[in-house]
Amino acid sequence: MKANMSTPPSIQRPSARTDHRADPEKRFATWISSDLGRDFHSVRQVWVSKFATQGSIFRINGEPRDDGWFTPEGETQALRIGRDCFLSRDEAALDADSRRRHKVTSLKNTLERIEKLIASD
Repeated sequence: MKANMSTPPSIQRPSARTDHRADPEKRFATWISSDLGRDFHSVRQVWVSKFATQGSIFRINGEPRDDGWFTPEGETQALRIGRDCFLSRDEAALDADSRRRHKVTSLKNTLERIEKLIASD
């Protein structure tokens, strides 16, 4: 009896719709728009959590781009929506908490390495 070599439906390869790394240039605007239920290009304000370990979460105005980046008004450096900035304050707060936890863990590891160096002297 020959085994069926076709991929079962539950184990199919990710598509550009399900795998957000598949096509980084085209996938973002359609992915985020369908999740929001509104036009992504109508977004003019986002909440920035990129700098939450050094300060607080803040809201900025700017223009979204088709490739998933958000360019603040009067700035040249764009922010990645879903990584650096978010459309809701709640999402930004969750990301900021995650960044802070990661920073604390990193600082603890650094402290342990320094203590080992001091103990070895």
